[in-house]
Amino acid sequence: MAESRKVPLLLVGTYHMNNPGRDLNNVVADDVLSAVRQQQMEAAVASLGRFHPTLVALEVAREDDDALNLEYRHYRQGRFTLTADERHQLGFRLAARLGLERIHAVDWNELLPYVELDLGDIWKYAETQDPALHTALSAVFERWASEFSQRQATDTIGELLRWLNDPDGLPSDHQNYLTLAQLGTGGEYPAVPWITAWLQRNLTIFVNLTRLLGRPDDRLLVIYGRGHIPLLSQFAEGSGLFSLEKPGDYLP
Repeated sequence: MAESRKVPLLLVGTYHMNNPGRDLNNVVADDVLSAVRQQQMEAAVASLGRFHPTLVALEVAREDDDALNLEYRHYRQGRFTLTADERHQLGFRLAARLGLERIHAVDWNELLPYVELDLGDIWKYAETQDPALHTALSAVFERWASEFSQRQATDTIGELLRWLNDPDGLPSDHQNYLTLAQLGTGGEYPAVPWITAWLQRNLTIFVNLTRLLGRPDDRLLVIYGRGHIPLLSQFAEGSGLFSLEKPGDYLP
């Protein structure tokens, strides 16, 4: 019996280019709508296009798929101006460049009943109840933000994406969540429910990705916040469904 074909999968981790400020560790992105950045964006998209995806999936709630594709159709018709959002700058540009009829919203981020503390509450808890852990994680975030700022001052968009997707650096993101999970003493686990929800979110995203498949020539490109990439990679590799490609092979 012939072995089933594994679907080529390219996971591209990115920073949030429009500065939404929703993460625990936020960086300040410069103006990607500037003339210089727009030229760099075109070069990065052209380079990613060499993967030749047949499917492009974005960090947008699955229930907003119709609204997302309405915007995408309007963009292809010249009736929608791209914002600084990376889903527009990378996702819309790439899919349109390849002539794809649609793109795919695959995110899931539900409010779960077992999560009593949100991320902000957990961070405040760490500051007061475990200052050593809070200080250690703060130092990690500050170093990363400083390096991002330094690189942003000199790197092109493609170079920034290459650095963000360096396989040697990606595991540190996952490690930060596991460090946060250690908050509390004795029978108290204040961060574990939220971390569990984070794992559930990423597993649900992965399942949504698998539901896009169905054609023998499928090639899937996923553009997501960098913090999701370690878990999505782990799920993809463990599933046996995908052949994981290296973003560095498709970035300028």
